[in-house]
Amino acid sequence: MVRFALYLATPLAAVGTALMGLSFFLPQEQSAAVALAPRGAQESTPADYSFLEEEPSREGNAAQATATPEALPPDALREVALAPRRAEAARASSSPAEEKGAQKVASGQETGARAENAALPFPPAPEGARWDEGGGLARSACGQIADRALADKCGKERAVARYLTTIAPTLTVTNGFCLPDTAFDDPQNAGTCTDLSGLAAPTLTALKNLYGRITQFCAARGERACALALTGGSEWGHRGEAVAPDGTRICTERYAHCAGNKFDMRLTPGLEAFVTETLTSLAPRAYDQAPLWLDEETGAIFARERDHWDVLVP
Repeated sequence: MVRFALYLATPLAAVGTALMGLSFFLPQEQSAAVALAPRGAQESTPADYSFLEEEPSREGNAAQATATPEALPPDALREVALAPRRAEAARASSSPAEEKGAQKVASGQETGARAENAALPFPPAPEGARWDEGGGLARSACGQIADRALADKCGKERAVARYLTTIAPTLTVTNGFCLPDTAFDDPQNAGTCTDLSGLAAPTLTALKNLYGRITQFCAARGERACALALTGGSEWGHRGEAVAPDGTRICTERYAHCAGNKFDMRLTPGLEAFVTETLTSLAPRAYDQAPLWLDEETGAIFARERDHWDVLVP
C-alpha cells in the first residue's frame, strides 16, 4: 500500500510543479482563465497560413516579443499623436471633403473614431495607395503602390481580408490597414487603422468558430442589432508593447494585439447578450477591472472595455 501511494504521489507532484511554472509566465489576469480553457497547455505554435492565398509573414510583431517596459497607455498615446492634426484642422479652412464629413456626423452616419476622422484632414497617401473612408490604407489596388514594402503588406492584408469573407461573410472591418512600423493612432495613419496580417492562425480559427455561434444565437433570438464589426487587430498602439530608444516598436507581452493573439469587436446588444448569457463569467481583469468571460469551446477570453470587446485567444 505504501509503495502504491509513493507511486501515485510522484507524478502528481511533477504535474503540480509544471502547472506552477506555467502560471508564473502568464499575465496575472489570465492565470485563472487559462486553467479553465479546454485547449490544454498554452504553448505557442507556429502559425499555419496555408489556407490564405498569400502567406503573411511571421516576422515582425510577434517575433520581437521581449521583456521591456510597457508603452504609454493607448489613450495617452492617441492624444499625443492626434494633437498636431487637431491643430492643423483648427487652422485650415473648411473644404468640400470636410463639409461632407461634417454632414455625415450631423446625420448620425458616423460615430466615435469615424466622426473624429471626418473633422480632420487626411495626410497625402503614399504613391499608388488611397485612404479608406474610416482611416488607414484601403486593401485594394495593391499592385499600384510604388513602395514595395507597403505593397507587400497590402497584399498580406488583402489575403487575410479575403479569407475573413469566407469564414465570416457579414463581418466588417471598420478601417483600412496601418503604414508599416506605425501605431493605429499615429497621425500619418489618418487617425486610426486596423491591421489584419499579423493575426495568428489560432486567432482566426477562434474567430470563425465564434462568428458562427454568435450569428446562430442572434438568429434564434431574433436579435436585429447584431451586426459584427472588427475594430482592432494586430496593429501597434495597444497595451503590451514599448518603443525602444532607437524608435523600434517592441511587443512586450505574449498575449497582446501586437503578438496576433487579440482582436477588438464593436459593442452591439446581440454580442453583449451572447457573451453574458452563454459564456462563463470570470473575476475582473487585474490591471483595469474590466469584466471577463471565458468561451470554454475556443478558450477565448472576452473583456468588456469602455467602447468595445477585447478578445484574447490563448
